[in-house]
Amino acid sequence: MSAALRYLNSFSLVGSILFFGYFGFFEPPFLSYENLPFRPITPKVKPGDPVLLAVRRCNNDSQTRLYGTARALVSNRTQVILPAQQVSIPPGCHDGISSLTVIPLGTPPGIYHLEGLAEAQGTLRTSLVKWSSGEFEVSP
Repeated sequence: MSAALRYLNSFSLVGSILFFGYFGFFEPPFLSYENLPFRPITPKVKPGDPVLLAVRRCNNDSQTRLYGTARALVSNRTQVILPAQQVSIPPGCHDGISSLTVIPLGTPPGIYHLEGLAEAQGTLRTSLVKWSSGEFEVSP
C-alpha cells in the first residue's frame, strides 16, 4: 500500500470518528415542546380525575417516533412519582389536549403542578427533554 493511500485511509478513519463523535454529542433531540409550562385546561381536579393540559409538541424527524415520559405530581409539601408512559408523535408540530396524568386516589388537597422528563432516543444518543405544567388545584 502506498504512503498516500495509507494517509488517505487514516484521514478517512479520523474524519469518520470526528464526524460521528460531533454528531452524537451535538445531535438535537427530535422532540421539543413549544408552550412550556403547559396550561391546565382543568384548573381544579379531584383524585381519580385526569389533569387536562394544553400541549404543543414537535417531532423534527420525518417519521412517527415513540418516546417515554416520566412525571411527578409536585406541591410545596410533597412529590408523587407517577408511572412512566410511552407516547407516540407523528412528524411536525401538533397542538393537543393531554389527559395522560390521572391524579392518584388519596392525593391530599392543595396546589400542584407536574414536572416531567421525556426520553427521546436519537440516532447515536438519548436526550432528556424537560417539561412542566402550570399550577392547578386538587380538591377533596
